[in-house]
Amino acid sequence: MAQRIRIHDPVEFRTKEGTQSGFVSSISRQKAYVVSLPGTEYSVPFRQLRLREGVLPKRVFPSSLIERCAFSVNDKVNFQNGNAQIKGHITQMNPNRARVKTASNEFWNVPYNMLNGDMTAKRRKLNLKKLVSTAEQADKLIAKHNLHEWRFNFDNARKRAGCCLYKEQLITMSQQFCLNAEDSEITDTILHEIAHALVGHQHGHNAVWQAKAREIGCSASRTHDVEVSAPRYIVSCRNCGTVGTRDKRGRNRVCKWCQTPVTYENYSKELWNSYHT
Repeated sequence: MAQRIRIHDPVEFRTKEGTQSGFVSSISRQKAYVVSLPGTEYSVPFRQLRLREGVLPKRVFPSSLIERCAFSVNDKVNFQNGNAQIKGHITQMNPNRARVKTASNEFWNVPYNMLNGDMTAKRRKLNLKKLVSTAEQADKLIAKHNLHEWRFNFDNARKRAGCCLYKEQLITMSQQFCLNAEDSEITDTILHEIAHALVGHQHGHNAVWQAKAREIGCSASRTHDVEVSAPRYIVSCRNCGTVGTRDKRGRNRVCKWCQTPVTYENYSKELWNSYHT
């Protein structure tokens, strides 16, 4: 029977350099992303992984998360492109790269480890501290409510705060939500997802879930006012003036009001505000 590989599991696998060991930082459909003991990161198919006996699970943060938490949307940044230094500001935070807009209205997708900013080192330290303390809080609350097989991790969600994955026995929270939310909102989100884990997926946000959420100290609210992440595109109709936002760019889309083809523009706060002044 194939081993079940989960986030935080201690694993080992073979490479050309020999046997490597580490801990699982995240999982996709067919692969696990492993951070080795020296800090090297690997993408490993499940079939090549073996659980390490006698080693406890451990949370590890991939370098992309550590680098990303040093920046925020609208930060002024610079980076090198050959011998030229490019300056601009961040318009979008993606999992591995930032979308940077220059003064000449050019857009670049830049890895976080290539970006420099005035507050980079200080913010990275403060934000990483918040991520660590949030994860520790989640671990304690999960244990308090006897969800002993459940684990907690951060994800790259853009439109929600938290998620309860029943099959994986995993509670996740958006990294961007965590870094922008108040402590009370973070605690409420963790309890929100714990209530889902306790009552089961069949109850959704019904009265059973609401009762359990309030019982364990959650507000039982379904949403938060914190903007998790800015959208990717501004979508506008040049005929009737309708404006909205989207995360995905559709093909041959037309305005639902006048049937005119819509225009997609890369989102920026300045551009969005210009449509409402």
